[in-house]
Amino acid sequence: MQDTERRYRDIGNMEIRAEKNGDKDKLVIEGYPIVYGQRTVLFPGVAEIIEPGAATEALEKQNTNVYWNHNTAKPMAGFKNETLEAQEDENGVWMRAEVQGTVWGREGYEAIQSKIVDQMSFAFRVDREDEEWTTETDEEGKTVDLRTIKKFEDIFDFSPVSEPAYTTTEVYARSKEMICRNKPESGAPDEGPSAEEITQTPTEILREKIRLKEAQR
Repeated sequence: MQDTERRYRDIGNMEIRAEKNGDKDKLVIEGYPIVYGQRTVLFPGVAEIIEPGAATEALEKQNTNVYWNHNTAKPMAGFKNETLEAQEDENGVWMRAEVQGTVWGREGYEAIQSKIVDQMSFAFRVDREDEEWTTETDEEGKTVDLRTIKKFEDIFDFSPVSEPAYTTTEVYARSKEMICRNKPESGAPDEGPSAEEITQTPTEILREKIRLKEAQR
């Protein structure tokens, strides 16, 4: 959907393990894809914080899934078949996914376990009335626009991803436009990486990660 946003977190905070389920291994991903109260700089001059309790209503809808690389054709876990558990606490949203034994499920799990894939993303939607914009001055005296998310309307998925947040200037520009669509005018600088700074494709980035991993062996 056009108003879907995505955020990315280092997957280092996730626990990856296999549990015995009879004669078969149950592959489990567990951790916090959403963190509350943490101020995150999204772009130069724009920061974001998620209020505690922001996910309550969205999680009650029970329509969140885990996809490999946000690909809806490659589900790894979900509420409907009771392979996904997600709940709030004082830290944020904790999830536990029992990864399905599909080709992409097992490959995705192994990619996370080997740290070739090191980011978890979540896709969501926020209505205009459920966010708040304020202006701050940082330690360097620069103006920063702070977006506070008070409530998620929907949380569509949690996804291990092989590409970083912005791999092309087009994606960067579209993401920035989506995040700032309701932002009032301020003195915050409108900066960002140049086209030369964002050049690698997701495939190139994944290949480079694999190459570096093999070189360390």
